Amino acid sequence: MDKFDIKLFKENEHAKVYTYKKGKETISLFDLSDVYRKSIYYEDNAFEDHISYFKEELTVCGIYRKLYNMYIGTIKYYDINGNLEKERNMDAPFPYSIDDVRNWIKKKYDVDIFEKKEGYMMSRSETPIPHYMLKFLTKDGKFIMYSINGVNGEIIFQNINGEEKEVNPVDWAKEAAKRKEQKE
Repeated sequence: MDKFDIKLFKENEHAKVYTYKKGKETISLFDLSDVYRKSIYYEDNAFEDHISYFKEELTVCGIYRKLYNMYIGTIKYYDINGNLEKERNMDAPFPYSIDDVRNWIKKKYDVDIFEKKEGYMMSRSETPIPHYMLKFLTKDGKFIMYSINGVNGEIIFQNINGEEKEVNPVDWAKEAAKRKEQKE
């Protein structure tokens, strides 16, 4: 199991952070008071990989992946001996996956939303219904924004170069009340 490279960190850190390049990756090591963290940022895409480490043992306590500001995939939690304690699938509430969104955008606009480019953004929320929000620029510079249902992939709202349109309107208040009812 991976261990935090405390020697590398101590020799190079400034203000509890050490950042360096390795090929097309930028790697940052952090002292976050209660844990150490290693974050890997990629030059050619919007993914980030993060590994948290126990302070004393320097062993892995958590692994997660992000795309833009979204936790994606499975977050894994470990005990101090490196045994997997718990997993949390962040994609479970979204049957219409981030890959489905990517493929739809690629087919419709020939744009890869996973690329790290100025003006690109993708986020998602489970409330009141699972949905994605994304924005990007087409190759000819048009501003595009969508809200997409995370269950079935229907377009909820779109803004195509300034023209806003509710495509499949959602009664957000009704959906929130329904969701609250289901939890009780």
